Amino acid sequence: MNLIKVFLEKPKLTILLFLWMLCVGIISYTKLPITALPQMEIPVIVVSAQLIGASPVTMARTVALPLEQQFSAVPGVTSVRSVSAQDNMKITLEFASNIDINAAAVDVNSAIQASLKKLPADMQQPPTYRKINPSSEPVIVLSLNSSHMKSWEIGQYCDDYIIPQLSSIPEIANINVSGKKKFAVRIAVDPEQLYSHKLDVEDIISLVIKNNMYGGVGIVQGENLLQNYFLQTKLSKSKDFAELLIKNQTALRLKDVSRVYDGVDNVYSDAWFKTHKSTILLVYKQESANAIRLADQVKTMVSDIQKTLPKGTQLDVIVDRTVSIKAGLDEVKMTAIISLILVVLVVFVFINHMYSTFIPALSIPICIILTFCFMYMLNFSINIMTLLSFTLAIGFIIDDSIVVYENIMVHRELGKNALQSALDGTKEVIFTVVSMTLSLIAVFIPLFFLSGILGQLFYEFSVTMTIAILLSGLVSLTIIPMLTQFVSTTNHQSFECMEKFQTYLNSIQSAYVHSLTSFFKYKKNIFMITFVTLLLNAAGFVMIKKGFFPKEDTGLIVGVIEARPEASYKQMATEMKKMFDILSKVPFIKSYNGSLGASASTVTPNEGRFFIVLKKPSERPKIDNILKSLKTKLAVMSNLKITLTPVQNLKLGSSSSKGMYQVTLQGKSFQSVTQKSLQLKDRMEKIVGLTDLSSDLKMSSLQASIDVDRDKAKMYGISLEKIYSLLQYVFSQSPISYIYDDHDVFPIIFELNRKGSPQIDDVNRLYIKSPEFGTLVPISHFVSLKTENAPLQVNHFNRLPSVTLSFNIDGSKSLGDIIEKVAESFKTIVSDNDVNIMFEGFAKSYQNSQSGNLFLILASLFTVYVILGILYNSYSSPLTIISGIPSSGVGGILLLYILGYDLDVISFIGFILLIGIVKKNAIMMLDFDQQYRSENSDISLTESIITAADRRFRPIMMTTMTALLGAVPIACWQGTGSEIRQPLGITIIGGLLLSQLLTLYITPLFHVRIQEYIQSKRKNILA
Repeated sequence: MNLIKVFLEKPKLTILLFLWMLCVGIISYTKLPITALPQMEIPVIVVSAQLIGASPVTMARTVALPLEQQFSAVPGVTSVRSVSAQDNMKITLEFASNIDINAAAVDVNSAIQASLKKLPADMQQPPTYRKINPSSEPVIVLSLNSSHMKSWEIGQYCDDYIIPQLSSIPEIANINVSGKKKFAVRIAVDPEQLYSHKLDVEDIISLVIKNNMYGGVGIVQGENLLQNYFLQTKLSKSKDFAELLIKNQTALRLKDVSRVYDGVDNVYSDAWFKTHKSTILLVYKQESANAIRLADQVKTMVSDIQKTLPKGTQLDVIVDRTVSIKAGLDEVKMTAIISLILVVLVVFVFINHMYSTFIPALSIPICIILTFCFMYMLNFSINIMTLLSFTLAIGFIIDDSIVVYENIMVHRELGKNALQSALDGTKEVIFTVVSMTLSLIAVFIPLFFLSGILGQLFYEFSVTMTIAILLSGLVSLTIIPMLTQFVSTTNHQSFECMEKFQTYLNSIQSAYVHSLTSFFKYKKNIFMITFVTLLLNAAGFVMIKKGFFPKEDTGLIVGVIEARPEASYKQMATEMKKMFDILSKVPFIKSYNGSLGASASTVTPNEGRFFIVLKKPSERPKIDNILKSLKTKLAVMSNLKITLTPVQNLKLGSSSSKGMYQVTLQGKSFQSVTQKSLQLKDRMEKIVGLTDLSSDLKMSSLQASIDVDRDKAKMYGISLEKIYSLLQYVFSQSPISYIYDDHDVFPIIFELNRKGSPQIDDVNRLYIKSPEFGTLVPISHFVSLKTENAPLQVNHFNRLPSVTLSFNIDGSKSLGDIIEKVAESFKTIVSDNDVNIMFEGFAKSYQNSQSGNLFLILASLFTVYVILGILYNSYSSPLTIISGIPSSGVGGILLLYILGYDLDVISFIGFILLIGIVKKNAIMMLDFDQQYRSENSDISLTESIITAADRRFRPIMMTTMTALLGAVPIACWQGTGSEIRQPLGITIIGGLLLSQLLTLYITPLFHVRIQEYIQSKRKNILA
């Protein structure tokens, strides 16, 4: 109290101190980073490896398995997932959330080095790793194209100038490039021509390698001069190689037996921006990076690069995810401003005095600005969750100031001077303010201990809210009482319309007191009424649809196309162009881009990936309606399976899949996992509301098995190694040598010159020289082909065979319903424990949240009970205070159900907030009752609580209305990101509407009934 007295008696000190703190807060705000959601780090490392010519099964056995064995021993690893495909393999390592990603990277590198001895000797380079989550979407996407440069020249320019400049931005984790071409000299040998000149493939390979030597050969030291000898073949273009002399006698050259031309390194990869081929750069941020700052830096650098681009070359930003992030944050800020206006209007209507309204309202900006200081010290950011906490806190912050201000004004009306009124009025309500503040903060304490993704998601929200509430208590006991000294009680200008409202409010108050008096004849049933509300809560929680996190409309859609496993690249490219033609006619699409070929998110050749950028929300329907329309339009693409998923700011898990939700089957036997996954997929296809079902099990790919008759080959003196080398040179598309220049290294690629379309039996056109007889032997003499089905992709999860099914939800059913149906379907097909089922990503987080939500509610209630019990030094008073809380739960669930919303983690936060809001009413009522009975010892319990209800009716109505109207913009305001805000606002509005009606009656009756019960027990003990 002495400290408060200092603030009241020295107003200049108080004003100057708070002005200084406000300046610090404003400066802190300018330095806070801006993000969509709080930083949620999932430590993930992706390891990649290549083995040219290896089948998916070979990759899984010879590359993935040795690496998986090493990675299983890395500290902190929670899951090891591998995907093996033709020529390449990816392993995704997910770590516990408390593991430092840099330390984990050191351990992963050590594991890679330890496994090198077990990996195939013909791997061209060791496995590499990246600290990036493959399930993440790029922050920004760029398109590079030119009307004057060839495709490989664009690729070269990208490597030499664009990527190095962009990579200088520290917060960029990785830049994936799709459609980039690299110059290559391609030698398409003609087997028939070779045979006619008695040559085989090995002769041509040897010729190229021997004539492509490049490097120093020695040093000559003279008396006064040192000189290097350097061998320069000067072979750099196809025309140089074409003129290589094979036979001196006949002047036979390489161009006579093969087609030598300038080409590109990869003919099975392309990217498009709209309908034109382009080089697409996908920029990914580091886990801890600020997306908006990164995007701004990239766009600034792109603007600078554009000034130096060659003629006819263009570098454009085609996807910027931060546009929707900024729009969402602007919408939340606007919501907060509207909430502030509504709250101030409520106070003004009740007080009917402009200056008296201004003083309590001043606490809102003061508390919010001061909170920025603490956010800066805690390394928080301005994001949707922290802005939501400010929006909601507006209704709470002003409550304490209203209570203090009104009580001071009562003392002013008794004739006391301004200073004494401030001292006495503040002293009377200190305990009330402390009780309301601490009990409200107690609601958030369980949130501090949440683990996993939910803990990271709500930590900044709960801490920011807690700080703002603590500051509201401090401001209400210092700056607000000090400012009341400057309010005149004589010049009280009122408004006629407000006078009418006051009259109307007085009538309601009289009617309430009268009805409350009549209602006391039912006080014996109050425990039953409370029990019924608890049952209604339980029933509501069981019946309402359940979800995890609202689906956002970010204006971005990511799509995956999947053709039949045996589809050629040419067919895939044709189908991709057809799809783009359809997208070009959709009026709500701003732009689109896509790519084919192995990338960070696709490893199989029968898949492609594309992005769709929608127009502004004001220029189009909701994204769900657009998705339905697009699926209808794209249904004509019968040769493709197309999956469309809206891009979300919240991305969970580490697996890249076609749908938002995943379920993985894992077992010791590949056959068992395959069988059960096919059975489960059949059942999931029949689940109503489940859409876009796909599986990463790809078993129907065509494979030509080449069987070698070893005895026949040995008869010709031909080794198996020589046959293997011949086939790999011709069909693997791997470099046989390299061209070196001042800037880069370019491959020389060997291939088969085909006269028509590639055929499965092209291998029979080859000849191989017999060391035994010195003649050319058709390889078909000792090699036979057999076409069979083989897996296009082999998957492991924690070293065991696995299959992942991904899916989306169309909105007719909730995530909880779908997960329950999937789990039931799995139980019907599994009779033993040979196969396990695991939900992943959003589905896994949903399951974890369901097990913790009830505990969270109970923990919040118990924490509030303990805090109130300590403050009131009573076991019974806290029970009275929390007795009205169940009614708020009924109201919140009912309104969510009526409006068709799911019960998710956002609405659960609404229920936790309701605990803090509703109990404030009871605290104000109970504090007055205790004080009134201490001053009037002969008054009955019933008379005392009725008087308390009468005297506290107006502040109760005012604080409830401020909280209610503060939540109205959150629930009703449309715009970017409204999907996240609305469940929270609806829960609070529904809970307050019902609880306000019921708690005005339940709290007084419960208080009297429980006190009478305690008194009767005491009498029985004394008797």
